[in-house]
Amino acid sequence: MEYTLGLDVGTNSLGWALIKHDEKGEPCGLKQSGSRIFTEAVDAKTRTPKNKARRDARQARKLIARRRMRREHVIELLTAAKLLPQEAKEREIVLTDIKTFDPYEIRKRGLDEKLSILEMGRALYHHSQRRGFQSNRKAKADDEGVVKEGIGALRKAMNETGARTLGEYLAGQPKKRGRYTDREMYREEFEKLWEVQAAFTPESL
Repeated sequence: MEYTLGLDVGTNSLGWALIKHDEKGEPCGLKQSGSRIFTEAVDAKTRTPKNKARRDARQARKLIARRRMRREHVIELLTAAKLLPQEAKEREIVLTDIKTFDPYEIRKRGLDEKLSILEMGRALYHHSQRRGFQSNRKAKADDEGVVKEGIGALRKAMNETGARTLGEYLAGQPKKRGRYTDREMYREEFEKLWEVQAAFTPESL
């Protein structure tokens, strides 16, 4: 005896029926049928995916891990170039003692005067911690608009105060964090800082 399986596939349900055929191949009866209802993958009220919280948490963990790996890699590079101490305890002091190694003051002074090799390493590491905004195709247009507006206001303030770089501007501000900055600001500052310091210590830089 032959059978025909019929399926009705929906977004959260599956219906099925098994039809019997006689010797002539004509449907002659229902062998069996049934259905399965699946829990919707989205919230009934908000229509957002139920795994959104778990997915967002996983993405946040990945982002934090990537940042940590990047910073560890930068430390390895700067240490290998002798721009940071070889000993972990001494290196920790350079990277965390704000009174002795204020990164903003170092970035400001580095535009005009010679920095120690460790101060230069501290400034470069500080750049790697910040980096600034860079346009992303996945970013929402509204979010980019707010960020670019903030960056424009910051550049205007820098021009009004005569600041040559972002670091020089922030060094004179009571509030240094929580601003929208541009990746290009850091590139420009890096080039100027490196040019000045390479002239002072060409053997190291």
